[in-house]
Amino acid sequence: MRMISRIMRKIGNPEPQPPPWGLASALSALVAALAAMIIGTLIMLTLLEGSSYAPLLGWILGSVVTVAYIWSAFRRSRAFLHIAPTDARLFLILLFAVGMAFVIDLVDLGITGAFLPAPELGALVGVEAGFAGWVAAILFMLVAQPVAEELAFRGVFFPAVRQVLGGWVGWLMSGLAYGLFHLIVYTSDPGNLWHSLGTPVLIGLVIGGVRASTGSTRAAIVAHIGFGVFALLKLLALS
Repeated sequence: MRMISRIMRKIGNPEPQPPPWGLASALSALVAALAAMIIGTLIMLTLLEGSSYAPLLGWILGSVVTVAYIWSAFRRSRAFLHIAPTDARLFLILLFAVGMAFVIDLVDLGITGAFLPAPELGALVGVEAGFAGWVAAILFMLVAQPVAEELAFRGVFFPAVRQVLGGWVGWLMSGLAYGLFHLIVYTSDPGNLWHSLGTPVLIGLVIGGVRASTGSTRAAIVAHIGFGVFALLKLLALS
């Protein structure tokens, strides 16, 4: 509870170090990330037609391109991405994120009435994923996605939107943008809008809260990994 209280208090505060880039540059980074993920998916679906893990490989490719783009485009202001080592207790943040993932999953279950996998991993349910499928899932959920999405959303977009709209509104808008990104990129069947949009929005708000409370994108990456761990455990339970 103390961690949640601290997070809520920090969310309303303005950015302690306003980024040197504006909101337009931040939005451009999100568009670039979106394009990279879509193009990467199309490439892998074409090369590995019929493979259950082809989308995961496409998203890994898109994530690599996203990281490369942000690292290059913001090379003169990388310090403001806040990915340097931090004093934040990363292991506690990881445990906190896994716990919040469980809580959000209970909310999802209560609203949808179904025990559903993360949209990113839906293609692996009910099929023989095999060793390659699990390796792709682990690499994406625990490495590629956390690094790419947190650099784009919490490293670049989060401080820019909060600088323009203020602490609380910027936090809410960053969560909404994160949810829309997940809806567009990862959802093959958007019929269950809460699971494909509402749940990612909540996840984005939690990770954004971690970013606000610690001032560290590295801490946000660790929190994202915690959600990935829970998603993989859930996939294992559904397999």
